[in-house]
Amino acid sequence: MAAVRHELAELEKHFVVVNWDQPGSGKSYYAEKTKNITAQTYIQDGHALTEYLKDRFSQEKIYLMGESWGSALGIFLVDKYPESYHAFIGTGQMVDFAETERIDYAKALEIAQSKGDTALIERLTANGEPPYYGNDVT
Repeated sequence: MAAVRHELAELEKHFVVVNWDQPGSGKSYYAEKTKNITAQTYIQDGHALTEYLKDRFSQEKIYLMGESWGSALGIFLVDKYPESYHAFIGTGQMVDFAETERIDYAKALEIAQSKGDTALIERLTANGEPPYYGNDVT
């Protein structure tokens, strides 16, 4: 949160900037059981926050900015609720989710191998290369 506030300080001269810790991340890391969180949870919460901000600041639409996973979530929100946003700004934009997961998997395996972490290597190998499917993927 501190890094984001620093990076977005210039925007605060012109806009009300709201930073959102999504459920199960940041300051709410232990507040929600991650097994109960789905992509739909994030979309519903993001929409609820959007509606609150529109009401609180008497705006018909707001600007939405998302970084990394937030860039994917932003696309989902704008796609489902286009009437709520002036524009979406994606940074560190996620584009090809499956390819990103494969790259992340390979990097995790590389790091585990460089550290000689055999337990993690075995776990990663047992999981296999993504993509993963099922209700507990999140």
